[in-house]
This record gives sequence, structure tokens and C-alpha cells, in this order.
Amino acid sequence: MSNPKDNRIKQLEEQVKDLQTECKALHNTCTRQRDSLAAQQETIVQLNISIDSTLACLAEKYGFPKENEDGTTAKALSISTEAYPGVLDRLDVRAVIEDGNYVITVAPKPREDANAETV
Repeated sequence: MSNPKDNRIKQLEEQVKDLQTECKALHNTCTRQRDSLAAQQETIVQLNISIDSTLACLAEKYGFPKENEDGTTAKALSISTEAYPGVLDRLDVRAVIEDGNYVITVAPKPREDANAETV
């Protein structure tokens, strides 16, 4: 015959065991999320390098000479900030590699009413 004190101890031991299992599961979840976040941060770094490289190539080829304060000459490419909002709503952008070159193409997006069937 077990007494109430022994029953309570067993109940608490089970609760501890359940909490340890839950804690381990949460730890594993945190580890997976931390690894995922690290991978996402690395992807963002690589994306920023890619964007900066593209901008550098565009400015180098199409920019106009600009004298820096230290007397050196740079190339500057000016794009109106008003051009940004909605640009991807208006234009389809594609980038492919052809014959060792990045080929960037922009074309107007088809108008929605042009896709509608005429009756």
C-alpha cells in the first residue's frame, strides 16, 4: 500500500520527466532555428554582394565621371528615387548568363486587361 507522500513524489518525478522531454524538444527547435537563421544571414550577405557587384558594373560602364573630394575620379550613375516605387509592378526583370556575360532584360509586364478574353 502506497501512501500519499509516495504518490506525490512519483507524480512530481513524472512531471520532471515530461518537462525534461519538453525542454529537449524546445532546445532542438532552437538549434534548428539558429542554424536556419545563420544560413539565411549568409544568403543575405551573398545577395548583397551580388547586388553590389551588379551596381558596380553598371556604374563603371554607364556612369559619368565624378571627382571625389580627395582628387580621384570615380564613376557615378544616377537613378531617380521616384523610379523605384512600383517598378517591379510595371516591369518583368530577367537575368541569364549567355556566353560568359550576365544579360539583364527588362520588359513591360503584360497588362491584365490584355489577358482578358474578348467575347
